[in-house]
Amino acid sequence: KVNEAIGNTFDEYARRFLRKDPDIILIGEIRDEKTAEACLRAAMTGHLVFSTLHANDIVGAIQRLRNLGVDGAIAAKALLAMISQRLGRRTCAKCRQPYQPDPALVSLFYPGDPPEGVKFMSGAGCAACDYLGYKGRLGLYEYWELSPEMMLAISGESRDMCEKAMRSGMMPLVVDGLRKVEQGVTTLEELRRVVPLDQIRAVGQEQLAQKNKEEETLLA
Repeated sequence: KVNEAIGNTFDEYARRFLRKDPDIILIGEIRDEKTAEACLRAAMTGHLVFSTLHANDIVGAIQRLRNLGVDGAIAAKALLAMISQRLGRRTCAKCRQPYQPDPALVSLFYPGDPPEGVKFMSGAGCAACDYLGYKGRLGLYEYWELSPEMMLAISGESRDMCEKAMRSGMMPLVVDGLRKVEQGVTTLEELRRVVPLDQIRAVGQEQLAQKNKEEETLLA
């Protein structure tokens, strides 16, 4: 177990593991510059390294690595993929019923109007869910396989980084969340609670731009 008082730290364990020449290394958390350096050094010398990092989303994780002093060129060569997870409350299946969310909330998530035929569902509250309207939780995920070219190209503000990441194939948390909203298993209110606002706005603007582009193509 990690015990900083006696020198058993994440980065010290990483150095000890490397002496054993393992194929795969799991480091519980990257929390400081030395641990980040040890992880990247192991990854660049032929080891498969798994670890975790506290951040709001994948774009935030990249910024966090930079804040820990990780060189962008080194990260571009070492990183293979990143996954982010948030847990949201699941709409109670016993009392689930159609409802109309706040128009301002709908506009935030769907700047260009919701898809045709979408029926929003919410729990009315019953004995099964202690009258909360939610029972249980579900995962919201985003996954991104990073190419070295994309890693080197990403820079600037988090919103700009999120837009570039989406264009390169990343499915953001909010997109996975909206799919679950449209399936009726959670609500827009819950999605607003657990997903970073910057990402919601960035995805909304990207969707609006895509819709405008499609309309221009049809008119042409």
